[in-house]
Amino acid sequence: AMTPSSRIMQQLLLDRLTGAADSDFAAKIEVWKRERDEAIKTNGANAGLKPLGEKEAALYCGRYFHPAFEDFTIELQDGALYFIYGSFKVKLVYTPEGTVRGFTAGLYPSWAEVTPCANGMFMMNSDSSLRYPFVKLG
Repeated sequence: AMTPSSRIMQQLLLDRLTGAADSDFAAKIEVWKRERDEAIKTNGANAGLKPLGEKEAALYCGRYFHPAFEDFTIELQDGALYFIYGSFKVKLVYTPEGTVRGFTAGLYPSWAEVTPCANGMFMMNSDSSLRYPFVKLG
């Protein structure tokens, strides 16, 4: 995921390389701050939700593949299930809506959601509203 600072730098470099006037990012940064603060509140509220554990391990644990993305794994660690996608690692919990998600907090809060399907898992995250099908390996 790109942070606001990397997006701003990308746009400024593009402006300068093409000879365009530098863009004004003040309003965009304020919108991002409001969205970030709301996500931090939402993710913080979800920190106390019921985690998935050994009972769900057989259904969720494994390595999952999609040709357009990195593989992800779901592992049982210390009695809880963790979603691991590259350097992104979150504990999976049941949300009040009945979905299974993992949340991060901090300056750039994000989440990942998994849903079992016939051959693996659907995965959706805070960067996209699309549900991508991943096939379970092994």
